Amino acid sequence: MSDVFPPCRQMVTRPEDVHVEKLCGVEEMKNGELREFTVKEKPVVVVNDNGTFLAMGGRCPHFDAPMWWGTYANGKLRCPYHGACFDMRTGDIEDYPGLDCLPSFQTKIENGDVYIVAKKDQLVDVKRVKPMVPPQGMVQRAPIVIVGGGPSSQVCAEVLRQEGFRGGIVILSAEKYLPYDRVRLTKMLGATPEAVCYRDETFFKKHHIDVRLNSRVEGIDSEAKIVTLENGAKVEYSKLVLAVGGQPRRLTVPGHDLKGVRYIRQLDDNRTMDVKGKKVVVVGASFIGMESASLWRKEAASVTVICNDSVPFKRTLGEPVGRTIMKLFEANDTKIETNSSVEALEGADGTVTHVVLNGGRRIEADVVIAGIGMVPSTGFLRKSCVTVDQRGFIPVDDGFQTNVTDVFAIGDACAFPLPYFAGHAAPVNIQHYQMAEMHGRTAALILAGRKTRLHSTPFFWTLLFDYPVRFAGYSVDLSDYVLRGDENSGDYNLYYFRENKVVAVVSAGRENSQTVPFLELFHKRLPITRAQVEHANTGSEQNDRTIFFR
Repeated sequence: MSDVFPPCRQMVTRPEDVHVEKLCGVEEMKNGELREFTVKEKPVVVVNDNGTFLAMGGRCPHFDAPMWWGTYANGKLRCPYHGACFDMRTGDIEDYPGLDCLPSFQTKIENGDVYIVAKKDQLVDVKRVKPMVPPQGMVQRAPIVIVGGGPSSQVCAEVLRQEGFRGGIVILSAEKYLPYDRVRLTKMLGATPEAVCYRDETFFKKHHIDVRLNSRVEGIDSEAKIVTLENGAKVEYSKLVLAVGGQPRRLTVPGHDLKGVRYIRQLDDNRTMDVKGKKVVVVGASFIGMESASLWRKEAASVTVICNDSVPFKRTLGEPVGRTIMKLFEANDTKIETNSSVEALEGADGTVTHVVLNGGRRIEADVVIAGIGMVPSTGFLRKSCVTVDQRGFIPVDDGFQTNVTDVFAIGDACAFPLPYFAGHAAPVNIQHYQMAEMHGRTAALILAGRKTRLHSTPFFWTLLFDYPVRFAGYSVDLSDYVLRGDENSGDYNLYYFRENKVVAVVSAGRENSQTVPFLELFHKRLPITRAQVEHANTGSEQNDRTIFFR
């Protein structure tokens, strides 16, 4: 994100096209204050930035969060839920999650009052799609080919068009559905294509993005610049973007192939899940495992989670959060078997009936949902010139270039540099929705000729039994932390350190979350020390924004 204000878009001045309405007096809003107004029955967020009043659509297009609860700095406003960042001068999205932008509005000051000056068509919808290059004059050459149908792929294709790329864009997806939001598969019952697909078929046709479904890639000839599909078809490319994602790690214990053993990765995994009145055992206290337990507890007779650690999320969110989640699941009649592993699955007539734990204890199960991690879908690269590391991830440089010219990799299956947080230049792998989308944006900008590199902070979230947990930053070592707030109440912030500087923040609960404000601090590379965290005398966690966020 740039801290320089771009010029506002030109306003249509015909009176019949414009709505003008008084919002407030100039003196009614303090400097830096965010406030929501209702204009023609639509929410509008306004900020006073040193006497300049900026106005934008008031609801985040991702999950409808009230933007006036967000974090504002230098013309940018971040969503309070998941940190998506919008330029208030244009309404354009600059950091994710989400796809759509917000309408931005002109303001004027007359006789000490602030007025909004809005085109009437801007007040029809609370979100908008950023303009893309029209299809006229498309360049006839080999297309940019994107392998994969996930969030990084979708954003990459859209940003290419937004940046004026007029060549062909082909998305090769092994799925039978148009690209969709996998994050929702463990957050909503009975998911449908209409509910989770990013865009409809009309969108892709309008913007000349050629999505080829049921197209699994089998090989790459990087010298000839040809991709070979499983069915033998060949696709030529000018640039190749590998956004291949991964597949669920499979159980290998005896009985793993019994009926009733399920994985959550594809849309149909959610659509065909039937747990009503059944005993469910979730193997793995991963995000997918824990979200699955929370989601399907509504319908199941019972749910038990098998966790191989002393508390869930100990290595990803930290031990205090793990203790909180233990209490949360207990309060929702969901058992977590800690320090446990699965030795075998037992069945009758080919269908699972029991899960056998280490030590021999047996747990009844009609359905077993496995959430034990992801394996990158890079097996087809073993015969290519593209380097794959020992874990199966694709190493890239800070421009997402692989070791092969004109071949890029983005999303969950790549390993990329994150030196500010990691403290070293070695590639790291981060499998989060927000980061995947930011990969797609950055790669598209580079492909479109922009000189840029990834500048974003990892952010992820989970919602378990309607209890939110958010994480901003990156840290492998979660042993060095300061907790502010009250762990017993379930509302607190954890600050994780490397070399006495905050490198990650976890916010547990709904009150006083500090993850989104810290996204802005991390973005500006403003260090917050242990001493600042430990000795800040705020009286309440709410004031942390004033102390840390300057």
